[in-house]
Amino acid sequence: MNIPFDPAELERVKRAAHDKGVSVRAFIHDAALGVADQLPEQFAAAGLAALDFTGDAFDHLAPEDRAGTPHLRAAEQRAAQALAKDPGAAA
Repeated sequence: MNIPFDPAELERVKRAAHDKGVSVRAFIHDAALGVADQLPEQFAAAGLAALDFTGDAFDHLAPEDRAGTPHLRAAEQRAAQALAKDPGAAA
């Protein structure tokens, strides 16, 4: 893979790699994977936030419906816990 950098950018990357004590190649590799690994986590966080938002909305609009379905509530909790443990599973 050939990734072009202008001279100032390349100097920044080299300096950062040196400060971490790794090669430029290892630094770029780790940085790319770090960003790639964040995407599923962000997706999972957004899904959990949406679940909380819609759950709160339904609690507010029809609390009797929510209270009447404990098995659904338990399933939501299990799904949220599984997603929190393995955010990549949602991607």
